[in-house]
Amino acid sequence: MQVQQMIDSGTSTRRIRRYLHDWLRWWANSSNTWKYHELLAWFLETCWSISPVGFAIELMQRHFSRLHAEMPAASRA
Repeated sequence: MQVQQMIDSGTSTRRIRRYLHDWLRWWANSSNTWKYHELLAWFLETCWSISPVGFAIELMQRHFSRLHAEMPAASRA
């Protein structure tokens, strides 16, 4: 809901993306159950509004790109 309110009020895309990223990181760090990508997937599955989903998809792409870049070259093949 917070993300949708930020979109509706005209908050910059950078600030919305940062808020969502920080929120996901906070939940992942404060919970022993959830991981960042799991929370992001849950957000994508439960969000019915296209605008917040766009921000979440972008974060998901960045997350997996970062994981891919950190992987040893031999493991990527």
